[in-house]
Amino acid sequence: MYPLPHDTTEICRLNDMHYMFWVHQGHRNIIAPIDPKPQQILDLGTGSGRWVCEVAVEQPTARVIGLDLVPVDPLEEVAYNCEFNVADFNDGLVKLYGIDSMDLVHSR
Repeated sequence: MYPLPHDTTEICRLNDMHYMFWVHQGHRNIIAPIDPKPQQILDLGTGSGRWVCEVAVEQPTARVIGLDLVPVDPLEEVAYNCEFNVADFNDGLVKLYGIDSMDLVHSR
């Protein structure tokens, strides 16, 4: 069960928070060292999906997946390599995606 509302107001709040983190991180979505051409990137608890949409554009070689308990309906058009899945990551990422299948797992 997702305890917060899932409406336009909440999506805008999440996007505002994303912008705050992005500025604080030096206008970067990824600060971890990763392969220059990653293949798969996963965002746990993707919320509004904004991070996934931006990273998909920044990392065109990667399949960028947003995972959340509720369906994501981004406020913008998404890149070809961007997708959203509905599932509970507490059920296990190995079950969902396989072992060693991600170049980066993002969560905040």
